[in-house]
Amino acid sequence: MKGYLAEKLKAIPVWRWILLEILFLCTTALLADYYYGNGSLLIHVADILNDPITICYYFLMGILLINVDFVERGPALRQGEMHSIASYFVGLAVTCLIILAMFLSTAFLMTALKTGNGFRNVWMTANALSQQGISPLGAVGLSALFLFLRIFALSILATLFCIWGKHLLFGMIGVAGITILDRFFYEIFNIQSPLGITPLEHTRIVFTEAMRPILPGDARVSYVSSILYWVIGIAVLALLTGWLLSRRKSRQAAPREERCI
Repeated sequence: MKGYLAEKLKAIPVWRWILLEILFLCTTALLADYYYGNGSLLIHVADILNDPITICYYFLMGILLINVDFVERGPALRQGEMHSIASYFVGLAVTCLIILAMFLSTAFLMTALKTGNGFRNVWMTANALSQQGISPLGAVGLSALFLFLRIFALSILATLFCIWGKHLLFGMIGVAGITILDRFFYEIFNIQSPLGITPLEHTRIVFTEAMRPILPGDARVSYVSSILYWVIGIAVLALLTGWLLSRRKSRQAAPREERCI
Protein backbone atom coordinates (compact mmCIF):
# COMPACT_ATOMS: atom_id res chain seq x y z
CA MET A 1 0.00 0.00 0.00
CA LYS A 2 2.85 2.41 0.80
CA GLY A 3 4.28 2.11 -2.69
CA TYR A 4 0.86 2.67 -4.24
CA LEU A 5 0.24 5.77 -2.10
CA ALA A 6 3.67 7.17 -2.89
CA GLU A 7 3.11 6.75 -6.62
CA LYS A 8 -0.33 8.32 -6.40
CA LEU A 9 0.97 11.38 -4.55
CA LYS A 10 3.97 11.76 -6.87
CA ALA A 11 1.61 11.78 -9.85
CA ILE A 12 -0.02 15.03 -8.68
CA PRO A 13 1.75 17.87 -10.53
CA VAL A 14 3.76 20.16 -8.23
CA TRP A 15 2.31 23.26 -9.90
CA ARG A 16 -1.11 22.33 -8.55
CA TRP A 17 0.14 22.35 -4.96
CA ILE A 18 1.91 25.67 -5.56
CA LEU A 19 -1.20 27.24 -7.11
CA LEU A 20 -3.35 25.97 -4.23
CA GLU A 21 -0.98 27.47 -1.67
CA ILE A 22 -1.02 30.82 -3.48
CA LEU A 23 -4.82 30.77 -3.45
CA PHE A 24 -4.81 29.91 0.26
CA LEU A 25 -2.36 32.73 1.00
CA CYS A 26 -4.56 35.27 -0.77
CA THR A 27 -7.84 34.08 0.73
CA THR A 28 -6.60 33.70 4.30
CA ALA A 29 -5.03 37.17 4.12
CA LEU A 30 -8.43 38.61 3.19
CA LEU A 31 -10.20 36.65 5.91
CA ALA A 32 -7.59 37.62 8.51
CA ASP A 33 -8.34 41.28 7.71
CA TYR A 34 -12.10 40.66 7.86
CA TYR A 35 -12.02 38.92 11.26
CA TYR A 36 -9.35 41.15 12.77
CA GLY A 37 -10.27 42.26 16.28
CA ASN A 38 -9.31 41.96 19.92
CA GLY A 39 -9.58 38.18 20.11
CA SER A 40 -6.65 35.78 20.19
CA LEU A 41 -5.12 34.08 17.20
CA LEU A 42 -7.07 30.89 18.00
CA ILE A 43 -10.40 32.74 17.97
CA HIS A 44 -9.63 34.33 14.61
CA VAL A 45 -8.62 31.00 13.08
CA ALA A 46 -11.81 29.39 14.42
CA ASP A 47 -13.81 32.21 12.80
CA ILE A 48 -12.03 31.66 9.48
CA LEU A 49 -12.63 27.90 9.58
CA ASN A 50 -16.36 28.42 10.14
CA ASP A 51 -16.85 31.05 7.46
CA PRO A 52 -19.29 29.68 4.83
CA ILE A 53 -17.11 31.07 2.04
CA THR A 54 -14.09 29.20 3.42
CA ILE A 55 -16.05 25.98 3.74
CA CYS A 56 -17.91 26.08 0.45
CA TYR A 57 -15.47 27.73 -1.95
CA TYR A 58 -11.88 27.79 -0.71
CA PHE A 59 -11.79 24.08 0.05
CA LEU A 60 -13.60 23.40 -3.21
CA MET A 61 -10.48 24.82 -4.90
CA GLY A 62 -8.42 22.13 -3.20
CA ILE A 63 -10.77 19.37 -4.33
CA LEU A 64 -10.84 20.61 -7.93
CA LEU A 65 -7.08 21.13 -8.12
CA ILE A 66 -5.88 18.03 -6.29
CA ASN A 67 -8.55 15.37 -5.89
CA VAL A 68 -11.06 15.59 -8.72
CA ASP A 69 -8.89 13.46 -11.05
CA PHE A 70 -7.00 11.57 -8.33
CA VAL A 71 -8.45 8.28 -9.57
CA GLU A 72 -6.85 8.91 -12.97
CA ARG A 73 -3.32 9.78 -11.85
CA GLY A 74 -0.55 7.38 -10.94
CA PRO A 75 -0.84 3.59 -10.91
CA ALA A 76 -4.13 2.22 -12.20
CA LEU A 77 -6.55 0.38 -9.93
CA ARG A 78 -6.51 -3.33 -10.63
CA GLN A 79 -9.81 -4.77 -11.81
CA GLY A 80 -12.02 -5.75 -8.89
CA GLU A 81 -9.18 -5.92 -6.34
CA MET A 82 -10.49 -4.65 -2.99
CA HIS A 83 -7.00 -4.03 -1.59
CA SER A 84 -6.29 -1.67 -4.48
CA ILE A 85 -9.63 0.11 -3.96
CA ALA A 86 -8.99 0.48 -0.21
CA SER A 87 -5.55 1.91 -1.00
CA TYR A 88 -7.20 4.43 -3.28
CA PHE A 89 -9.49 5.70 -0.50
CA VAL A 90 -6.56 5.90 1.92
CA GLY A 91 -4.62 7.93 -0.64
CA LEU A 92 -7.60 10.22 -1.12
CA ALA A 93 -7.84 10.74 2.65
CA VAL A 94 -4.12 11.58 2.79
CA THR A 95 -4.50 14.29 0.14
CA CYS A 96 -7.48 15.69 2.08
CA LEU A 97 -5.34 15.88 5.21
CA ILE A 98 -2.58 17.66 3.28
CA ILE A 99 -5.06 20.19 1.84
CA LEU A 100 -6.46 20.86 5.32
CA ALA A 101 -2.98 21.14 6.86
CA MET A 102 -1.96 23.62 4.15
CA PHE A 103 -4.98 25.80 4.83
CA LEU A 104 -4.62 25.61 8.61
CA SER A 105 -0.92 26.49 8.60
CA THR A 106 -1.55 29.35 6.17
CA ALA A 107 -4.48 30.63 8.23
CA PHE A 108 -2.36 30.58 11.41
CA LEU A 109 0.49 32.36 9.62
CA MET A 110 -1.61 35.12 8.08
CA THR A 111 -3.64 35.60 11.28
CA ALA A 112 -0.46 35.77 13.40
CA LEU A 113 0.70 38.69 11.24
CA LYS A 114 -2.53 40.55 12.08
CA THR A 115 -2.99 39.97 15.79
CA GLY A 116 -0.61 40.35 18.70
CA ASN A 117 -2.66 38.40 21.23
CA GLY A 118 -0.92 35.10 20.62
CA PHE A 119 -2.38 31.70 21.45
CA ARG A 120 -4.53 32.76 24.42
CA ASN A 121 -6.97 29.89 24.84
CA VAL A 122 -9.83 31.94 26.30
CA TRP A 123 -12.91 33.54 24.81
CA MET A 124 -13.19 37.32 24.99
CA THR A 125 -16.97 37.12 25.51
CA ALA A 126 -19.44 34.41 26.43
CA ASN A 127 -20.91 32.53 23.48
CA ALA A 128 -22.61 29.25 22.57
CA LEU A 129 -19.27 27.43 22.42
CA SER A 130 -18.03 28.67 25.79
CA GLN A 131 -21.35 27.65 27.34
CA GLN A 132 -20.68 24.09 26.14
CA GLY A 133 -17.20 24.13 27.64
CA ILE A 134 -15.45 24.30 24.26
CA SER A 135 -12.25 26.38 24.32
CA PRO A 136 -10.92 28.31 21.29
CA LEU A 137 -8.36 25.54 20.73
CA GLY A 138 -11.14 22.97 20.97
CA ALA A 139 -13.16 25.00 18.45
CA VAL A 140 -10.25 24.94 16.00
CA GLY A 141 -9.79 21.20 16.47
CA LEU A 142 -13.50 20.41 16.10
CA SER A 143 -13.74 22.64 13.02
CA ALA A 144 -10.74 20.88 11.47
CA LEU A 145 -12.36 17.48 12.09
CA PHE A 146 -15.62 18.43 10.35
CA LEU A 147 -13.74 20.11 7.50
CA PHE A 148 -11.70 16.96 6.90
CA LEU A 149 -14.86 14.83 6.84
CA ARG A 150 -16.46 17.26 4.39
CA ILE A 151 -13.45 17.41 2.05
CA PHE A 152 -13.13 13.62 2.10
CA ALA A 153 -16.84 13.11 1.37
CA LEU A 154 -16.83 15.60 -1.52
CA SER A 155 -13.63 14.09 -2.94
CA ILE A 156 -15.27 10.65 -2.99
CA LEU A 157 -18.35 12.23 -4.55
CA ALA A 158 -16.17 13.79 -7.26
CA THR A 159 -14.71 10.36 -8.00
CA LEU A 160 -18.23 8.91 -8.14
CA PHE A 161 -19.42 11.54 -10.62
CA CYS A 162 -16.25 11.14 -12.68
CA ILE A 163 -16.61 7.37 -12.99
CA TRP A 164 -20.35 7.51 -13.60
CA GLY A 165 -20.05 10.19 -16.27
CA LYS A 166 -16.84 8.68 -17.70
CA HIS A 167 -15.35 12.15 -17.99
CA LEU A 168 -13.39 14.49 -15.73
CA LEU A 169 -15.87 17.28 -16.46
CA PHE A 170 -18.67 15.37 -14.74
CA GLY A 171 -16.63 15.18 -11.56
CA MET A 172 -15.86 18.91 -11.62
CA ILE A 173 -19.42 20.03 -12.42
CA GLY A 174 -20.95 17.52 -10.02
CA VAL A 175 -18.95 18.49 -6.93
CA ALA A 176 -19.18 22.23 -7.74
CA GLY A 177 -22.94 21.95 -8.24
CA ILE A 178 -23.44 20.12 -4.94
CA THR A 179 -21.36 22.76 -3.16
CA ILE A 180 -23.41 25.65 -4.58
CA LEU A 181 -26.67 23.86 -3.72
CA ASP A 182 -25.35 23.32 -0.20
CA ARG A 183 -24.48 27.01 0.19
CA PHE A 184 -27.81 28.36 -1.10
CA PHE A 185 -30.18 25.49 -0.28
CA TYR A 186 -32.52 27.49 1.97
CA GLU A 187 -32.52 30.51 -0.33
CA ILE A 188 -33.30 28.39 -3.41
CA PHE A 189 -36.26 26.64 -1.75
CA ASN A 190 -37.29 29.63 0.40
CA ILE A 191 -37.12 27.65 3.65
CA GLN A 192 -37.36 29.88 6.71
CA SER A 193 -36.00 27.62 9.47
CA PRO A 194 -32.94 25.36 9.13
CA LEU A 195 -33.69 21.65 8.92
CA GLY A 196 -30.27 20.35 9.92
CA ILE A 197 -29.83 18.44 6.66
CA THR A 198 -27.26 20.39 4.63
CA PRO A 199 -23.52 19.54 4.67
CA LEU A 200 -22.76 23.18 5.59
CA GLU A 201 -24.77 22.89 8.81
CA HIS A 202 -22.82 19.78 9.76
CA THR A 203 -19.47 21.39 8.91
CA ARG A 204 -19.77 24.65 10.85
CA ILE A 205 -19.55 24.20 14.61
CA VAL A 206 -21.93 27.12 15.20
CA PHE A 207 -25.59 27.56 14.30
CA THR A 208 -26.28 28.10 10.59
CA GLU A 209 -29.36 30.18 9.84
CA ALA A 210 -31.81 29.70 6.97
CA MET A 211 -33.92 32.54 5.55
CA ARG A 212 -35.12 34.08 8.80
CA PRO A 213 -32.76 35.81 11.27
CA ILE A 214 -31.33 33.87 14.20
CA LEU A 215 -33.68 33.73 17.20
CA PRO A 216 -32.68 33.40 20.88
CA GLY A 217 -33.73 29.74 21.10
CA ASP A 218 -31.90 28.59 17.98
CA ALA A 219 -29.20 25.97 18.51
CA ARG A 220 -26.94 23.87 16.35
CA VAL A 221 -27.63 20.15 15.95
CA SER A 222 -25.49 18.02 18.24
CA TYR A 223 -21.88 17.32 17.29
CA VAL A 224 -22.52 13.59 17.66
CA SER A 225 -25.27 13.88 15.05
CA SER A 226 -22.82 15.63 12.71
CA ILE A 227 -20.21 12.92 13.14
CA LEU A 228 -22.82 10.26 12.36
CA TYR A 229 -24.02 12.35 9.39
CA TRP A 230 -20.54 12.40 7.87
CA VAL A 231 -19.54 8.83 8.76
CA ILE A 232 -22.73 7.37 7.28
CA GLY A 233 -22.51 9.63 4.22
CA ILE A 234 -18.87 8.73 3.59
CA ALA A 235 -19.62 5.03 4.05
CA VAL A 236 -22.47 5.13 1.52
CA LEU A 237 -20.42 7.12 -1.01
CA ALA A 238 -17.39 4.87 -0.54
CA LEU A 239 -19.49 1.72 -1.05
CA LEU A 240 -21.06 3.10 -4.22
CA THR A 241 -17.72 4.29 -5.57
CA GLY A 242 -15.98 1.04 -4.63
CA TRP A 243 -18.72 -0.93 -6.36
CA LEU A 244 -18.31 1.15 -9.53
CA LEU A 245 -14.54 0.78 -9.38
CA SER A 246 -14.75 -2.99 -8.98
CA ARG A 247 -17.35 -3.34 -11.75
CA ARG A 248 -15.86 -1.01 -14.27
CA LYS A 249 -15.32 -2.40 -17.76
CA SER A 250 -12.25 -1.90 -19.86
CA ARG A 251 -12.72 0.60 -22.65
CA GLN A 252 -10.66 2.35 -25.25
CA ALA A 253 -7.95 4.58 -23.85
CA ALA A 254 -8.85 8.27 -23.90
CA PRO A 255 -6.64 11.37 -23.57
CA ARG A 256 -5.36 11.63 -19.99
CA GLU A 257 -7.03 14.94 -19.25
CA GLU A 258 -10.43 13.71 -20.48
CA ARG A 259 -10.79 10.25 -18.98
CA CYS A 260 -11.42 9.46 -15.33
CA ILE A 261 -10.35 5.86 -14.99
